[in-house]
Amino acid sequence: MSTKEKKRDTKQNEKTILDIQKSNELSDRSRYNLDLVNGWISSADSKIGTFGTVFAVVAAVFVYVADMIFSYVDNSVLVNPILLTWSTFFAVSSFLALVVAIILCLVALRPSLKSKFSRKFKKISYFSIFYEDIARIESADEYIRIAKESTRDKFTDEVMREIYFNSRICSNKMHLFKNAFIASILSIIFYVSWILFYVLAY
Repeated sequence: MSTKEKKRDTKQNEKTILDIQKSNELSDRSRYNLDLVNGWISSADSKIGTFGTVFAVVAAVFVYVADMIFSYVDNSVLVNPILLTWSTFFAVSSFLALVVAIILCLVALRPSLKSKFSRKFKKISYFSIFYEDIARIESADEYIRIAKESTRDKFTDEVMREIYFNSRICSNKMHLFKNAFIASILSIIFYVSWILFYVLAY
């Protein structure tokens, strides 16, 4: 083998080693990012669950307090009907805001992403790490065959695809949670206004 051929082979080997190293780094980084995004999703679900529990307790306390206040208010003589109208408006608004907050929390807990499930009910024959796709493979043996035939680059591509989808799910959850929190604050403000205007009306 000539010196020129040796140099060419050496360069080719170095390029192959660099490609393998780059692939390994990308795979490791992608799996790290996927774990990070899944951690964010778990954190978002935990926040939503805690928020729902706390808000339910607060709502129960508010109902109890409102019942006590109404029992002490002498509503036999109406002093200001306009204030009573506003009280009714705030009562309805508080209830509607509460319903909106509950619905947003329930939707946020459901990790739905239409683009991710576009292949629903179709049998597949390609490698995937997404459980819905794996479940649509014909059999366990078929999945094992597909997984064994998959390359490291294909696995990395699937991990990165999962990172993208899960990031969108996490983003949707956090935006819904933020809106639910705003709706709950509005519900509390409307509740306080309802009680205040009711007391002033009589």
